[in-house]
Amino acid sequence: INDGETVQYPNLMPGGGDIIITFRVHPDNNWQRQGNILLRDELVSVWNLILGGEIEVTTITGERLRVTVPPNCQPNSTLRVKGKGLPGRVGPVGDLLIRVTTTIPEGIDEDLRELIEKKYGKRPK
Repeated sequence: INDGETVQYPNLMPGGGDIIITFRVHPDNNWQRQGNILLRDELVSVWNLILGGEIEVTTITGERLRVTVPPNCQPNSTLRVKGKGLPGRVGPVGDLLIRVTTTIPEGIDEDLRELIEKKYGKRPK
């Protein structure tokens, strides 16, 4: 159910009156919601972004999924996992969107730095 939606339960009050409930859905630090689509950020190694690979992602229900990161994936790209979002009151289950983020690793080996420098040019001074 979406934030602010109401549901009416007929004839539950004494004398046959209806109960009307308005739902409030509070935001979560790990999940963003767009209808029945869920979005979360996932930290992925820079090497997985460059080379491709698999990451393990936990859904909102606790299910653990293996998700493929394609080679040359850019930071802030979004990966879609069909049918792993929220069920709707009507219609299909939404998708899970994973926005990949990364950090530059510390302590990169000097040999690797030299290879990158040869391929892409000198470091600024």
